[in-house]
Amino acid sequence: MQCSSMKTILLLISSADFLGAERVACELAREISFKADFCVHFGLMSSSPQLFETFKKALKPSGVVLTDFATKGKFDLKAVKALTKYLTNNDIQLVHSHGYKSDIYAYIAAKLSDKKIKLFATNHNWILGSFSEKLYRRIDIYLLKRFHYVVAVSEQIRAEMVAVGVFHNKVTMLFNGISVPGKSTADRQELSSVLGIAEQDFVIGCVASLTPEKAHKDLIQAFALLSAVEPHCSLLLIGDGPLRQELEQQCADLKLKNVVFTGRRTDVRELYYAMDLFALVSYKEGLPMALLEAMAAGLPVVVTPVGAIPQVITDGKEGVLTPPGQPEILAGVLQLLVKNTDQRREMGQAAYTTVLAHYSSKRMAEDYIALYRHILEGP
Repeated sequence: MQCSSMKTILLLISSADFLGAERVACELAREISFKADFCVHFGLMSSSPQLFETFKKALKPSGVVLTDFATKGKFDLKAVKALTKYLTNNDIQLVHSHGYKSDIYAYIAAKLSDKKIKLFATNHNWILGSFSEKLYRRIDIYLLKRFHYVVAVSEQIRAEMVAVGVFHNKVTMLFNGISVPGKSTADRQELSSVLGIAEQDFVIGCVASLTPEKAHKDLIQAFALLSAVEPHCSLLLIGDGPLRQELEQQCADLKLKNVVFTGRRTDVRELYYAMDLFALVSYKEGLPMALLEAMAAGLPVVVTPVGAIPQVITDGKEGVLTPPGQPEILAGVLQLLVKNTDQRREMGQAAYTTVLAHYSSKRMAEDYIALYRHILEGP
């Protein structure tokens, strides 16, 4: 790709899976690459060839240059050197990093490079479960104060960054966006068969990593209460993570046979069409891509009012807002929607209309491009 007369940027992410932040970064890179004056590079920091292929597929069709900066362990000096060399050799003007680890690598590589490189980051969320996550947050705070600009994907995250010392004039909130597909050709019967779900079952789906903040335990508990009165329901849990064994044991203890754990999937966008309703009952969020994807698939949603979710979902319009940590209330909400086909249809249509109007990847890209131009053309 000839980039001599173009603005050259590198999007950088460290990944072990293809989840929300990864999908945001790919959507953004694809959209920006269609702009005539931008040359877009994408750096993946991973040790998985399979994951590299997933990113490669997600970035098509586009002119994005994808490079794998293979990393080993917590910190890989060889990867730092490779990234530094790449920034210099490709005349990268701005690095846009996503997440703790990529922020660290971007900062060090930019400082080691002999180019004047602008540093830009998106904070998708700060998870504070383990000691290491708390330590990474402290390091990230130190670094983000030294970045040229930072984006938060919710007002809550923006306020948190300002509170810990990131200057308010260089941090702003931008909503995530997704590509909104046309009419789906997915075959519900075929999807149900592949997933092992009875064709006649009402399917409640959740797409999220199996980690504590996603509150799968609450969703499973609520589903157990629902199943006692609505036996022809299935719960579809898409994603993987450290809690899988514990959650599977919870289902066994509750004698639930109609809960499907799919593990990691590369066809998530298709699997929404196997669902009748989408549920995400997290304790903490930014703006989850899974929520926007479910809305784009025309699904009614049941979600907790955390992060940016209340700014996206109007209670009773696109779905229902339910309080976090209260599975009994959640079970009641689910039961009402299972019984009310017309309400689900109206909510699903409203969800699709809302995401199309306000949360498209094209809108997201235009917002980011305006910031890129401001930073690159500034002092």
